[in-house]
Order: sequence, then C-alpha cells, then structure tokens
Amino acid sequence: MGTERDEVPHLERIGAVMTSASDLGVTAASSVAQTFLLGTNYVFASTKNAPFIGGLSADTSDLSVTGQLTTQVSTNIYKFNFEQGSALKLAFNNETNTSTVRTQILDSNGNVVADNFGTAAQQQAYTDITSSSGLTADTGTYYVKVGYYSPTDPNNTSQAYDFQLYSGSTYSDSIITTTLTQSYDPNLFTSATSSVTAASNVTDYDKTSLLSQTPSIANATDVGDLTQNVSELTVVSGLTSAVPAAYYSFNNTVTGAIKFNLNNTTSNADLQITPRVQLYDSSGNIIADSQGTSDQVAAYQAFNSGAGLYQTAGKYYVKVSYPPGSDTSIAQNYNLQLFAGNGYNSLYQTTAYVAKSGTSSTDGLDVGVFTNYNALKFSRSAYHTIGEKPANGVNIGWISENLSSLQVSSQLTKDDNSESYSLTLQQGDNLKLTATNQTNTANLRIKIYDASGLRVLADNHGTAAQQQAYNDLISSNGLAAAPGAYNVNVSYAPNTNNKTTQTYSLQFFSGNTFTKEYQTTASAQTYGNAVLTGNPSVVGYSSSLAAASYLKSSFETYNGDGTLAKDASASNAISGVLLANV
Repeated sequence: MGTERDEVPHLERIGAVMTSASDLGVTAASSVAQTFLLGTNYVFASTKNAPFIGGLSADTSDLSVTGQLTTQVSTNIYKFNFEQGSALKLAFNNETNTSTVRTQILDSNGNVVADNFGTAAQQQAYTDITSSSGLTADTGTYYVKVGYYSPTDPNNTSQAYDFQLYSGSTYSDSIITTTLTQSYDPNLFTSATSSVTAASNVTDYDKTSLLSQTPSIANATDVGDLTQNVSELTVVSGLTSAVPAAYYSFNNTVTGAIKFNLNNTTSNADLQITPRVQLYDSSGNIIADSQGTSDQVAAYQAFNSGAGLYQTAGKYYVKVSYPPGSDTSIAQNYNLQLFAGNGYNSLYQTTAYVAKSGTSSTDGLDVGVFTNYNALKFSRSAYHTIGEKPANGVNIGWISENLSSLQVSSQLTKDDNSESYSLTLQQGDNLKLTATNQTNTANLRIKIYDASGLRVLADNHGTAAQQQAYNDLISSNGLAAAPGAYNVNVSYAPNTNNKTTQTYSLQFFSGNTFTKEYQTTASAQTYGNAVLTGNPSVVGYSSSLAAASYLKSSFETYNGDGTLAKDASASNAISGVLLANV
C-alpha cells in the first residue's frame, strides 16, 4: 500500500510550490508608498482574534505578511478586506521549509475557499490563486489560515514564512505586517479556572429557574452579563432522560477572550458521563463543540483553557447535553462557570432545576432577576375568604424597581378555588412574574387586572392579546407597566380537575435585582370556617343556620368511645330556639 502522498500525488506538488510577484504577473509601480503594521498570532487562533492586515484593491495595493509557526502556536489566521477587483493572487513562501505547511483562504463565514491540502476543488482554487490569472472572487472580508499540514507530527519544527496578496498586475501602496507570536505560558493550556482569581470581597447574586422540557435556543435560561474582570457566571443543574439537554444564554459585554469550565458532580463517579458542550453565537451558529468538527473542538479547547476563546461583544448560548450514544437513563449533575479576563468581584449563580413532568403551564419561568444573597426578607401571614373579588384580595405589598420583590404562597382547594391579591408598583416601568405550581397535577389560570379589578391586562388562558401580555410578564423584559395598583387572580384553568388541592407560589419583580423580599403566606379558607365566619359567598349560607350549627356543636358531649351522648338537651334546646326563628 502506498503512502498518503503516493495516493494523492497532487499534495506533493501543491505543498511545495513557492511563488513570487513575478510568477503572478505583478510588477511594482516606479514609486511605492509603504505602511507598516504590527500584529499578534495567538495560541488559540480564530477568525475572531485574527490580526487585520489591510485592504486590498486591484492595481493599487498589496498586502505583505511575515509570520512564524511554532509547536505551541501551530495555526496563524489573518484577516483582510478585498475592497476592489475581480481576482485574488497569493504568493506564499515557507522560508524554513523543514515542515510541510498548509495554507487556506477562508470567506467571511469561515468557509474554505482554497486549500493546498483540501478537496480537489479547493486544491484547484489554490492553484488558481497562486497563478497569474488569480482566483475569481467577490469583494468582501477574507482570511488567510496558515498551519502545519500535520499539526500533531512530533517532527514539526518552527517555520518562518511570508506571503503577499495582490489583485491586478501592479501596485503603488504596500501594507507590510510583521506578526509577533504569543509567548508560551503553561497556564494558557490549563483549565479556565486556573487563570482566574476571585477578589477578596466577592458579592454573590443568586436566582433559581426551571429548565424547559423542550430545550432550544428560543427558551434558553438567561444566566446574566459576562463582564471582563468583573463577573463570573455559574450554573448548577443536571441532565435527565426527560430533559436531556439545556441551553443557557449570556451577554458578553466586552470584546475579548471568554472562558468556560464544567464539573460533573454526579455523586457516583462510576456513573459519570462527560456532557457534550456547545457554544453558539446569536444567530444559532456553532462556534465551539467539545465533540464537533476538528475546528469546533479546537475552539472548545480554547474556550476551556486559561487563554480563553476570543469573541466579540454580544449574546451567546451554551448547550449542555448527553453525548451521542450515551445512556440518558443515568441522571447527571453538573456545575459550569463562565469567565472573562483574569478575575471577578461579582458572582451570579443560577440554580436551574430540571423540570418535572406535569401539566402546569406556569412552571419553568425565568425573568432574569438576580438577588444579592444578603437580601433582607420579611414575612407575614394572611387569610383568603371564599369568593373574594380581585379588588378586595389579599394585599401583598409594594414593589420598587431593583429594590423589592413580593412573594406569596397559598393553595387552591375544591372549596377555595379562586384567590385574589392586590399589589402596588411604587416605582418602575415593568412588572415581572414567576409562578410555580408545586403540586403540579392541575393547570392554573393567572390573571392580572388593573386597579379596578375589572379590566384584564394579562391572562395565560385569555385572549391572544392577553396571553401575549402574560408571556411578556414572565419574560426577562417584563410587562410594560406604570406605577399604580394592580390586582391578581389565581384559579383552576378551564376544563381542569378542580378537586385536587394545588400548592403554588407567585413572585413579582420590577427591574433585574432586589435587596428586600416581602413574603406572604396566605391560607386558603375552608368551607366550615367560611360558614362560621358568616361568609355570604358560601352557597346555601344562612346566618341563623350557621349559628345554630355552631352552638349545637359547642354543647354536644361525647361518650368515651367517641359516640354522641344521648343527653344533649342543652344543645337541642338552644339550636331549637334558633331554628324556630329561621
């Protein structure tokens, strides 16, 4: 069997070609103006951190670069703009020429246009670009990628090289870039956490959320803003057969290197499965993948290292999932961290619970609100009455944007199957709600009213407009709202079994954080209590009957075995007098 080069003889020819301006039919003008640039080739090179080597225009400019490959920095990438012209020309020279070098031209999306060790079409394109005719190309952004043909070959040695880019047959402006190679630092190749140091006075912020049972970028859990040398984002969560993947979104506030770390915390080490991790950009394109293509794996290695993965400011998504072919019946627990820079003084932790199967449409909500772990908590008790109206429900307090939140816990029962609350937005321009049905065996309906208690503003089972308003209410943007009074009603959803008791909690916010939390525990009223307290909303209520029933029970005596004593004359006499007047 022949060697790889015997099988693909074109590789030997293409890989050995060295070209010059004269080979490409290019001649410098009689007077050439020179511009000098300085760039850096990073340990983990990508199109994001590629040094810019200038703009190329036909018969006007040329771009000249000198660089070096080392065993630590085995890939270099350069960015240029093709500003005017119809064809690109490349003259590439491996000055050391003791290791085989691979040269690729990439388009603005990172797709390979020409490659001296690529497919037949890519090799043909490379032949064209290194010819006097050039490679036909549209104007736009391009990249030149230089690396070892076999990056893992132990015989690789440092390779000094230079290349020039032309368009047309002459040039009068020469842009000359000299690149420096990032110094080797062992810490760059260790885990991300090893290169990050927490400040001595870190402030912790926390929130909880439920993962979606239909994981996707569209319903990713927001875990906060990642700011260089300011914040660390942490997630505590898990994978199950019901929820085999989770998406997390974060906002990278500053262009620069971002770093990632994941720990599998499954208690039984023998059952641990290494999750697959993928990083997406705001358009849903995969940037890095622990089990993807070679380029995606290389990007993940940078993402997971002390060097980090260079990315521009913007929104990104991290997906954590079972790797293909793994046993999804084995539940996994994990925590992950995101860093930018070398330190942080604020830690934002999201505890993302795996959603349990059920019917509650209000579970799994995430409004992106983090609270300082030192937030003050205040609690009180309150009591519902059967049949209460939105305008006279339990008052749960006042909300101020980024200052206070209101939480209430209660139950719906077959007797008290509709409960109302009132609250006041004191300061702020939005309302946010998280609603959780802990029992989760029947759907709940949640309606938000204006101060009158008559006009429905949001309803998760209402009209299309009311449902959209409810979706806004439970989103990270919130429902646009002016300061004032609001009313809330919680009931069983239409066509739902209203005989099963449902324990639920609501929490209202405005803004993105709070330092004071006001908790109300509101007890559901029982039918018996409603009768005895004279609640006119109870069907069949009569004050005389209620009094008679109460007095009769007060005077009844019982035998030792729990049966009613025969001598109940006092009880009968009193109740008889009352009943005679009904």
